[in-house]
Amino acid sequence: GELLVAYRPRPSADALTGLRRATHSPDPDVASAAMAVMLFFADTNPDLGREVFSILESRPNQRSTLRKKLVWHFIGIDYAYARLGPNVRRRVRERLLKDGVALDPNQYELLPAIGASFLSDSRHDKAIEYFNKALELTHYSSGLYPVGVLGARHDIINLLASTQAAAQMMPAAIQSLERILAMYPYGNGHRGRLCQAYQQQQRTREAAECIAQMIKYDPLFIEGYLIRAQLLYELGRYRE
Repeated sequence: GELLVAYRPRPSADALTGLRRATHSPDPDVASAAMAVMLFFADTNPDLGREVFSILESRPNQRSTLRKKLVWHFIGIDYAYARLGPNVRRRVRERLLKDGVALDPNQYELLPAIGASFLSDSRHDKAIEYFNKALELTHYSSGLYPVGVLGARHDIINLLASTQAAAQMMPAAIQSLERILAMYPYGNGHRGRLCQAYQQQQRTREAAECIAQMIKYDPLFIEGYLIRAQLLYELGRYRE
């Protein structure tokens, strides 16, 4: 992490020796962690990247496991260090886009992480692109409750909706929130965001119906009665 923040081009010779030794560990967690660190310095030292992929090829029995764990390490490094600054985030994202994509044939965990990285930099168009790519994968389009490292299908759609709202694409954000509620109608947190979005778009009738649904699922949502009353007043439905 310190090396990433300082944008150091390579680890020290002693550290590199230790990393190479760790890649030979029989424990795939240890070996893959060492490989992941080596790959993060492959942008300025291409030989390190070739060395890691050579190690993977030399271990056919562990190759699939090591590749999957490498991707998890990339995502973990992104989660742990990318928030330290835009330069670190960009460097981590480069590894996700280059080595991560090459290592992960399924990409159902990788693509949302790349989207979230772009979202952190307010690159909304790229974030939307990668969230949509993830949602098109078979993993998220089939099964009752498909889950990845960033959550279930509705969590990815929620990230998509947040990105669309941040990009002032409110009709698209509303469609994404409606998509979540079509799958999980009891999610009042998502419904609350949808109600707010309707209000922002001056879709008062839909907002009033939305609040009514929130009250249906949570009768103790006292504030909801007041909000609904205000919306009904705007609609001229004074008796209600």
